[in-house]
Amino acid sequence: MISLADTVGVASAEQVRALVSPVLDKYGYLDIGVHLHSRPQDAAEKVVAAYDAGCRRFDSVIGGLGGCPFAQDALVGNIPTETVIEALKQRGAELPPLRSLDTLSRASAEISARYTASHAAD
Repeated sequence: MISLADTVGVASAEQVRALVSPVLDKYGYLDIGVHLHSRPQDAAEKVVAAYDAGCRRFDSVIGGLGGCPFAQDALVGNIPTETVIEALKQRGAELPPLRSLDTLSRASAEISARYTASHAAD
């Protein structure tokens, strides 16, 4: 299993597509996915770019919790699972039946609030 990663969130959607497509063409017999970080407004576009390039495995995090300390941009973080699901649905991707993420989203928001509050005092 290999994840093509942009953990600092600097790749454009076109760069994602330009990398994923040839890697899948050459190594499609492997389990290739993406692990992308992004600013919120660019996340869905990056997911769609990877999907259109043939990617079918996406790393994501409920609520986008977490990030990368090297990103040098406070708005760059893990792409939320909710964003991945919505982008793939809008693209017409066939998804397995999914349960509501509401409970997990609330838990993620609570964890994020605690973490942010505990570091605000530092």
